[in-house]
Amino acid sequence: MGDLIADRSELDSINLFYSALVGRPSSNDDSLSFKGAGYDFRFFISFSEHGNSPELGESPDIFLWNRNEGIALLLEMKGGSSIDEEHLEQINATSNIPLQRIQQRLQNILNDNVTIRHLHTGIVYMEDTYQRCLNGTECRERIKRMQDNHLFFTQQPKGLLNLMNQGLLLFDPILRGIINDGIRFPPVPPRTFYMTKKPCQKGVIWGLTHYIHDQFFSDEKIEEYIVNPVDINNTTIRYSNIPIRRVIIALEILKNKGICLKDENNNYVFRYEHIRNIEYIRNWIENIDCQGIIPPIQDNLDDYIER
Repeated sequence: MGDLIADRSELDSINLFYSALVGRPSSNDDSLSFKGAGYDFRFFISFSEHGNSPELGESPDIFLWNRNEGIALLLEMKGGSSIDEEHLEQINATSNIPLQRIQQRLQNILNDNVTIRHLHTGIVYMEDTYQRCLNGTECRERIKRMQDNHLFFTQQPKGLLNLMNQGLLLFDPILRGIINDGIRFPPVPPRTFYMTKKPCQKGVIWGLTHYIHDQFFSDEKIEEYIVNPVDINNTTIRYSNIPIRRVIIALEILKNKGICLKDENNNYVFRYEHIRNIEYIRNWIENIDCQGIIPPIQDNLDDYIER
């Protein structure tokens, strides 16, 4: 697990790239996107064997597939300020995942007999990180080694998603045509993801707070928002495999701060007047000592599960 700064940086990167995956849903235009090229996708899928804990490279950030062409594309998102040797080791390990295992995982997801014939891997950096790396001889050499075998994307807020080694995209002329001039991002990408794959405890608190705050500004006006920890899952907050205990710890910390209430059914109730000052809450989260304020949590979590 990283720290809050790293979590936020990775979230910015993921939410930006998501716009390149789906295009512009508000205008029903997905032509200049991965979706427009025939790709479906899932985030935070594990390809570990027999349900074991994922080893290096076995849990890429994004799993894309083109069913008609039998192509699988595994991508890693990097939101930090450096291009590290461990990133190369990670993506090299991802490229060694057996094709049969990827196909079986996709068949399980779709509950259908789909065939994957080709596997490709890639990595995505922010444009300013890429430009800084070019100033160092060792870092430039690392980029070259990445680009020899993996798709190497850069992205810029309010700018473009670019592929720096288009020669590796010969396997898909349609996608190459879309990416050729870069995919333009919207001025303000929608916030779709609120937590990273392995957030720090502050990241869990941060993600929950921002997700709930955004609900008060959705199309439907609400006076309060009720959360049951069990209901916080991939379909709502889009995180992966965070134990419910960590979600409850975050909610208890928010309750103890007076940002939400807890009712007799062990639901957490958020009201607008308690969460509207998001800047104050952000500053508080940045400065809290999670280890120092973690509340006691019961070992039996059945009370949180509806009967």
